[in-house]
Amino acid sequence: MGAAPLAVKDIGALLQLDSPTLSPLLKRLETLGLITRARSSVDERRLDVDLTDAGRDLRNAAESVPGQVVAALGVDISELEELHRCSRASTSPL
Repeated sequence: MGAAPLAVKDIGALLQLDSPTLSPLLKRLETLGLITRARSSVDERRLDVDLTDAGRDLRNAAESVPGQVVAALGVDISELEELHRCSRASTSPL
């Protein structure tokens, strides 16, 4: 999530999740104090989701994880990209 709230519909599209799957996840995140859900002031049919300060802190911590994984593996990012490319090519249908 960026600086502005996102509509639940947009989050569902980004994650490729339908409403029955996404709604319970959002409720849990709200219960944990990581997000807020509120009706849009522009369109009351729209439910907007925004990060709380705790949610932003968690996002910031999560952004460092990929770099930490690469460092722990002890390989260059170019090697991982090549591995990813090869693995995708080997799993594509003939």
